[in-house]
Formats: sequence, structure tokens, C-alpha cells
Amino acid sequence: MANTKRFLLVLALALILPAAPARADFITNSCNLPPLGGQYVSPAMAHQLYMMGGLTVEVINIRHFGFNDSFQPPPNVGGMTMESFGSTLEGDVIMNGGTAAHFAVPALVTVKLTKVSGTDGMAIGSTYATQMTQLDATLMPGVMISIDPTMASTGQTTINDGLPQGFYRITSFFDVFTDLSLNGGAPIPAMGSGHVELQPVAEPVTLTLAVVGVVGFAVGAWRSRRSRNRCLTSRCS
Repeated sequence: MANTKRFLLVLALALILPAAPARADFITNSCNLPPLGGQYVSPAMAHQLYMMGGLTVEVINIRHFGFNDSFQPPPNVGGMTMESFGSTLEGDVIMNGGTAAHFAVPALVTVKLTKVSGTDGMAIGSTYATQMTQLDATLMPGVMISIDPTMASTGQTTINDGLPQGFYRITSFFDVFTDLSLNGGAPIPAMGSGHVELQPVAEPVTLTLAVVGVVGFAVGAWRSRRSRNRCLTSRCS
């Protein structure tokens, strides 16, 4: 009985506890970009740091998701497209080491996509050079973030093979340089780029249902086995 309870606890924790952020492939049924249902997150705690005079601003825990449109990538090597779409930018702002203020706001984005390798007319097996040319978001009243026009915010996206027909394995990252503007003042460039990688968006409701279902099945099996054992002990029919 003690071993059974320990098994159920380990099973529940394995399903509930999130895995450590890792650079994992994103699997989808569409080769369009940006991949709907995906998000770009930073593995680093300090995503963007801005300093001017005695002011220090950190934007951390960045999550870029909720893309409202997706586009077919250029089919042939050397081809280029510009993709503009709305999205959601989420994270925390810390000013001069104070308390973190959370934000989740609309963002306008434009990405330049150029096919650099692969078979013409095919998305699978193709690699695309990417550059984010626009990122405009108001994090909170008086605090705006945008792409630094003096630095190229580049990245790469690859659509890999090895999956059944109709499914795509996508890997993607960006190194983004941004400016911060306070109350309409002069832009403050970030001290360095913010590296973000594509990951699937977690679905807490689905995960919770899966946990309840699996644990419920395990508990039912355990009770059924205990009931059978009791019957055998008492010689019941």
C-alpha cells in the first residue's frame, strides 16, 4: 500500500511539474510562419537591460506569443517575404532594483524571412534567415519598447523532416536588440541582445485533465486490485 501511494505521488508530480526550459522542436500541422500555438521565450533571466545616468531598467521573463496571423514562407532559395502580424508580449519590468511590475500587452511585429537552403517548392528541409524589423509595444503607461534601428535583430528558422506527412518540426530563434522609451523621451538602447527560442505554449487546462485522468485510472486500478485481494482472502465468490 505504501509503495502504491508513492507511485501515485511520483506519477502526479511528473505530470504536474513543468520541465526545465529547453531548446525543443515545435511540432505543428502547418509550415506557415510564425507558427501558431508557439511562443518565443528567453532562457536567460535578464532579457533586456537599459541604463542611462542613474536609471536602470530591466525587462525580464519575456514571453512573446498569441500571433494573430501566419504566412507561407518563400518557396525558393533566395526568395524573401515580409510578414507583419499582431501578438502579445508578456513579462516584468524592474526599475532601479524595485518591485517587478507585470505586463501583458499587444505588440506589432514585422519579420523579414529569406530562404537560404532547401529544395525549391518545398518547406520541409528548408532553412530561413530571419530579421525582426518591427516590434512596437507599450509595456505600461509611459514605457514603450521598440526595435533598435541601428542593430540587426536576426535569427534563423528551420523546418525539419522526419515526421509523418502533414506534420512539421520547427526550430527557431531570434537575437533581438531593442530600445526603451520613457514618457516619450529619447530611446535608450539595450545593453545587449535578448536571445529568444521557439517553444510550444503550455495548456494548463489540458494538462490538469490529463493528470486527473491518469491518476484516477491508477487509483481505480489500485482499488480494484485491493478488492480482489480481499475477496481471495475471505474466499468470497
